[in-house]
Parts: sequence; C-alpha cells; structure tokens
Amino acid sequence: MVVTNGLPVNNFTSRGYLAENDPKLKYREAADRRRRSRVRDIFPVLILRKDREITPGFETEEENIDSKLGDDYKSKELFDDAINSYTDSLRSHLKKKADSPQIQILLGKIGNAYFSNEEETTALAHFLVSHRMFIESYSEFGNLLCTKQKKVISTLDSALSSRPKRNTSMTDQKIFSVADKVVQIEKSIGNIHVEYGRSEIAHKFYQNAYRVELADKGPHSSETADLLVDIGKLYNSEGKHDEALQNLEQALSIYADQEDSQIKVSNTLKQIGHICFENLKKYDMALSLYRQASRVMIDSVIEDSNSFKHQLEIAEIQLCIGTIHMFLENFLKAKENMDKAFSIYCYILGDDHEKVGHSYIRLGVLRMKMNKMKEASDAFKNALSILRHKGFRSQHPLIIEIKKNLKRAEFFLKY
Repeated sequence: MVVTNGLPVNNFTSRGYLAENDPKLKYREAADRRRRSRVRDIFPVLILRKDREITPGFETEEENIDSKLGDDYKSKELFDDAINSYTDSLRSHLKKKADSPQIQILLGKIGNAYFSNEEETTALAHFLVSHRMFIESYSEFGNLLCTKQKKVISTLDSALSSRPKRNTSMTDQKIFSVADKVVQIEKSIGNIHVEYGRSEIAHKFYQNAYRVELADKGPHSSETADLLVDIGKLYNSEGKHDEALQNLEQALSIYADQEDSQIKVSNTLKQIGHICFENLKKYDMALSLYRQASRVMIDSVIEDSNSFKHQLEIAEIQLCIGTIHMFLENFLKAKENMDKAFSIYCYILGDDHEKVGHSYIRLGVLRMKMNKMKEASDAFKNALSILRHKGFRSQHPLIIEIKKNLKRAEFFLKY
C-alpha cells in the first residue's frame, strides 16, 4: 500500500479495493469523481479552491492536556484511547470558545485516529465537518489547510467508493453511511452549543445536519423529520414560537406517512400542544392536540414489545390533559385524567417510582384547588416519601415546593 501523509493512495487489493493495474481503473476513477461531486453537493459550502502550498512548520495554538494525551495514545497505536482523549479535548474547547480554530484541528485529529483504527467512514465524516468549518471561518489559517484537507477527503472518499459493497443480508446491524456520521457529528456539536446557551451557533450545526440528511435521505424520511423536531425545539427555547410550530408541523406531516411512527407522531403532537398551552395560551387547541396524541397511542397499544412504552406515553398525555383542565378549573375532568395517568404509572412502574412521586404532586395541587385538604396533604406526603427515597435532597427546589404546599394544606385543615 502506498501511503501519503498517512492516507492510502492506491493498491487497495488487500482490503478489496481496485489494484493499480486493473483495466477498469480509469472508469472507476471517473465514477469516483462523480461520487465525490455528489458528496460535495451535500454540503452548503464551496470546497473547490486553488491549490496552495502549506507553509512548513505552521504552528497552531497550544493544545491542552487531553489533546497531547491523545497524540501519545495515537503514537502507541492505542487508537480508541486517542479518540476518547481528542473528544474530551474537543468538548473542552467547545465549552470555552465557539470559534476556536483548535475545534477544526481536533476534528481532523479524531478523523486521523479513526482512519488509523480502520474506521474510514467515521474518519471521512470528521474530515468533512472539519473542512466545512475551516472554509466558513474565512481565516488565513483555514485557507492554508483547505487544499491539503480537500486532497485527504478526495483520496479517502475515492477509496471508500471503490470498495465492493458489503453484503448485509445476513445481519440486522445498521451500516452507517458517511452522511449518517456527518449528521451525528453536526448534531453533537450543536447540542453542546445549546447546553452552553449559544442557540444561534447551534442553529448553524442543526441546519447543516438537516441539509445533509435532506440530500442523503430525501424530504420524506423519518430522520429528516427528527432534525426538524430538534430545530423546532430550539426555536421554541428562543421564544420563536411561530418558527417552532412551522418545523414541528412539517415533521408531523412526515411522521404521519411513516409506518411504526406512532410514538414520534404522539410526541410531536405533544410538543405542538405544549407550545399552544404554555406560550400561545390557546387552550382549546392544546386540548385537541393532546387528545389526538392520546388516540394515536391508544390505537397503537397492542400485545408487542412496545405495549408498556405506549401505555406510559398515554399516561403522560393524560397528565397533560388533566393539567390543562385544572388550569381551566374543570376539576372533575382534571381528576379523571390525572387518576388515569396515576393508575397506569403505578401498574407499570410500581408504587415507588419517581414518576409516581411527580404524579402525587399534581394530584395534591388538584385536591387543594378542589378544597380537599386531607387528600392533598396525603398526596404531598407520599410525594415527599418517594422522592426522598430516590435521592432528592432537602435543598432541592421540588422538595422545597412540596413542603410549602404541604404546610398550606395542613394549615387549612385546622380551620
């Protein structure tokens, strides 16, 4: 095998690739160019640039301990440990700064480690994300590395495209494509930005993941709808409820045409219902959406491996419906729905499960509103007992709130 800069160039015979003297090689190379063109078309950037010489000895910013540890592991061919160290370093840089060039460098290092570990698909995905970020940074450093990185991507993509397709008829294990891996990476980075309150930057990564999924699987796939849901949730957290509803409704229309998507349909209806109730104050619409979600789940409860999961979904929906009725002071309807949810939780999860504890809180609040203080007091005491047993400390806001409600209920019992 000929190797340039740590990457194979040709003679892939030992792994099933075309040999250098294969008469079909030139036709394969033309096909590879077309495949690479399609891969490039997936990404919303232009990656064709004039070749430049990389300045020898170009220094990057000093790397942290995890990154250096990753280099040591890689030099010892402990590639899994190297990947873990580089990933820890990447998360550390993402926490500190959103636009550090070290992020792109670490993505490339993770890609190199995956390649050395003979995981070429995952390696190529990391190279592609790193490459996109370098190009979008418009920095001199990014320009210097783009040409070299483009050659790495082209060589690796050509090698993967030339490899005979693996026969998966005898296995149920999913074989992830490069696009699948790219989506995972883009979403993971976006999630970290969400975690640290950088929603605007998170949007860019979610949108990139969505464009890749859209190009790879089309506009009607369940995976594309999953990303629309993520984008919708992010818009909702920013207070952009109209944009959130638009994405969620688009996802819902996709799920509705998919088989075995009952839980996704139900969850999306719940998300839309939550926005209508909490943010838009459209209570009747929220009730209608939650009822639709409940019907979807009830229709799907059959004797299969998902039966309990579907019933738990029904319980959660009933609890939401009960909460809306309680807010509208329809206390009898609220009691009916909340009691249904409570019974399901107890039957499936047991009397001491955390969800049962949370249900006791809502039942206690409802009983207080119905002026049934003894029942409210008992419900709050049960909630305290379960949640303390589950590790909730006295300083936890939920425990403090329960104690406050319990004190009020016991005060009114005296008068």
